[in-house]
Amino acid sequence: MKILNLLLVGLALSFNALAQDMYLEYKISGPASGTSKMYTSAAGMRVEADMTVPQMGAVKNVTLVRADRPNVMVTYTDRAKTYQEIDTKSAGVETVKYDVKVVGKERVGAYNATRTTLSANGKPAMDVWTTRDLPGYENLMKLTKALGSMGSENLYRQLEASGAGGMMVKMKPASGNGMMMELIKAERRANPASLFAVPAGYTKSSFDPAKLQNMSPAERQKAVQEMMKQYGGKPQKP
Repeated sequence: MKILNLLLVGLALSFNALAQDMYLEYKISGPASGTSKMYTSAAGMRVEADMTVPQMGAVKNVTLVRADRPNVMVTYTDRAKTYQEIDTKSAGVETVKYDVKVVGKERVGAYNATRTTLSANGKPAMDVWTTRDLPGYENLMKLTKALGSMGSENLYRQLEASGAGGMMVKMKPASGNGMMMELIKAERRANPASLFAVPAGYTKSSFDPAKLQNMSPAERQKAVQEMMKQYGGKPQKP
């Protein structure tokens, strides 16, 4: 579930400055495989994770943030026909300390990128490749930091301070066993307003991932079982 949880993070920025609609597509490989698609417009931002996950099978999760509700993140899955709303104002302040080491310049697809090695709280975390070559780079960065789908605002601040600021176009875990992502497409396109709304017929779920940390082990186990049912996974025995 760690991969799905990458999309469940805080935001607080406005989307009014976005000048052009964009579409970005990332290839995901590792224990889970598939694609992550990002759509942006003046209406907001949408991220689709369409993957095959161990013990869960095919999973499609959508995360939305609308310009008119910038502090509310909405997630839904088409299997359960339910959606969740997360108030990001209540999210805690990230305390992870990143150490950034610049490796050098490398080419990732069509883009000139800076490769860095990151450690989190003193432990090797991942290698990332960032670029400023993407069209609409500055507005894309605002939205990406806000949604947090590819790293926290704290992480991007430290990359900037090390001279490696830019949009992430590739990510590889230090262990070699986790999720890898690489940008395979980026283009300007007209994204309809319907992309940034929950489909008709979906009902609001009472499950709140933010409350997991305050649950007892038994309560947490039950909540995770319910979440796996929602995403189509096979509940695990305690």
